[in-house]
Amino acid sequence: MACSYLAPCSLLICSLLALLVSGSKIQRTLLPIISFDEGYTHLFGDDNLVIHRDGKTVHLSLDERTGSGFVSQDLYLHGYFSASIKLPADYTAGVVVAFYMSNGDIFEKNHDEIDFEFLGNIRGKDWRIQTNIYGNGSTSVGREERYSLWFDPSDDFHQYSILWTDSQIIFFVDNIPIREVKRTESMGGDFPSKPMSLYATIWDGSSWATNGGKYRVNYKYAPYVTEFSDLVLHGCSVDPIEQFPKCDNTESSGAIPTGVTPARRIKMESFRAKFMTYSYCYDQVRYKVPPSECVINPKEADRLKSYDPVTFGGGHRHHGKRHHRSRAGRVCVTGASGYLASWLVKRLLLAGYHVTGTVRDPENEKKLAHLWRLEGAKERLRLVKADLMEEGSFDDAIMECSGVFHTASPAEILEPAVEGTLNVLRSCKRSPSLKRVILTSSSSTVRARDDFDPNIPLDESSWSSVELCERLQIWYSLSKTLAEKAAWEFCNGNGIDLITVLPSFVIGPSLPPDLCSTASDVLGLLSGDVEKFQWHGRMGYVHIDDVALCHILVYEHESAGGRYLCSSIVLDNNELASFLSQRYPSLPVPKRFEQLKRPYYEFNTSRLKRLGFQFKSIQEMFDDCIASLVEQGHLSSCSLAIN
Repeated sequence: MACSYLAPCSLLICSLLALLVSGSKIQRTLLPIISFDEGYTHLFGDDNLVIHRDGKTVHLSLDERTGSGFVSQDLYLHGYFSASIKLPADYTAGVVVAFYMSNGDIFEKNHDEIDFEFLGNIRGKDWRIQTNIYGNGSTSVGREERYSLWFDPSDDFHQYSILWTDSQIIFFVDNIPIREVKRTESMGGDFPSKPMSLYATIWDGSSWATNGGKYRVNYKYAPYVTEFSDLVLHGCSVDPIEQFPKCDNTESSGAIPTGVTPARRIKMESFRAKFMTYSYCYDQVRYKVPPSECVINPKEADRLKSYDPVTFGGGHRHHGKRHHRSRAGRVCVTGASGYLASWLVKRLLLAGYHVTGTVRDPENEKKLAHLWRLEGAKERLRLVKADLMEEGSFDDAIMECSGVFHTASPAEILEPAVEGTLNVLRSCKRSPSLKRVILTSSSSTVRARDDFDPNIPLDESSWSSVELCERLQIWYSLSKTLAEKAAWEFCNGNGIDLITVLPSFVIGPSLPPDLCSTASDVLGLLSGDVEKFQWHGRMGYVHIDDVALCHILVYEHESAGGRYLCSSIVLDNNELASFLSQRYPSLPVPKRFEQLKRPYYEFNTSRLKRLGFQFKSIQEMFDDCIASLVEQGHLSSCSLAIN
């Protein structure tokens, strides 16, 4: 390559760096904005790329046919690359907008990359930014960082910039440095070092972009349009056929700072302290030892650990079991002989707790035999009499306990459900040793409403409509909603640490020999009686063991608080029937149900998953449930045949 390229490029980068690290705002006269035709070419997307405003503003759109993108006409080795970008608004789950450098078209097996990626979200949730670098095909070592922003990037244009030299890479948002990557000897070829093109694209990233692929692009809201303007290309353009010069490695390169100034560093550290939500350097799940270039900042480590103690604290993801609260103490489980409560008692005993269980009749050996057969029961289980409708009845059971799991519900509904819950909480208030109360509520306290957007998954902020429940006579949802609201009012007014768990329809083995109404409904479905199940329409499902483990997780996790939806999957009746008839062909399960006019919904269980929880699959739920029903004689052994 001719030497005439070198000096002008180096001087340009030097002057540019001086501006960037001085704290001054970028001067457009020194960094001229080029038109699209001067520096870029159409990459893909046909008519989904539209050029506006004298060729200096570009609209990229994504629709059902295709995304779109453009690419620089030249390759560059180091420089400063910038664009003002306005992102799509409203529901953008699954949408990815990227502003990045790459040479993957030339070096397919050892490419370099420097990325700004903007990840869309469901309505009401913010866009997130991800930065990443690869060098020499080092894709096996992800160097991602993710951030939220202090503004809505869909409201207006904001500037996003990449500074790349032979010793460092700095990412900027509105001229504020948000990430600095310094080249270290230990990185070797992992630092981007070959000429790259600059790209801008919008595309469908449904498989991973939003909550790991849980929320996909909804083309009802298409086209998704992102706007690029103020395009800046300042670097050393090179011919890949010739030798690659180190454009900033000249006699004038001493003027190039090795990093940002102290004033700029303060701004960068402030941004990272407030807005960084993920950094590969602190991910103890992916990397037992941080990659060699990582410089651990204790403040960043502590903040990320509090944000996600599993990923950044080195914990294990074994169904969310966390050892935060001591397991040597005593806890109380109300209604201990029930379907869910029995599983909870089982799990608490296995975890080493001493358990006081309340029952209506401690002398009923037949009804309680399954509890006494549990591992650890003879040593650490105590059953006492209590009546939900009798105030003070729970005083003795709760008095010595540090935690209470209130799972019992009276057979009656409405006022008795509320009063029964309040009676337990009044006893909790009188206990000096009490630390936390876990109340079993229901996902029905979230979904019985007619004013939600079906494209936005329901989360814990949603409450069922009391008026709608009364009008449609949805008594179970109404009683659960009123009872939970009464619990929150009482606990907030009396300083009790309350957490509520909201399970969906519970599937799994029944420890009690007598089936409860839930287990009976499942048995009816598997036996060909679909009348009760027909009414459900669309329903969330969760394994009973997951519900028990969830209760223990939120009790033990010191930072847990509020409401937690507990649901593995949401299915229409016909989706469930199709799954069951294919997996268990010997069972008289219908292949289709009568279609009911039930609203479409999904559940957002991210609060629970952030604590490290992992759900069992629908296959595990029904495999375990059917095996239990066969063992108890409710189904024949041929029911165990699985496709």
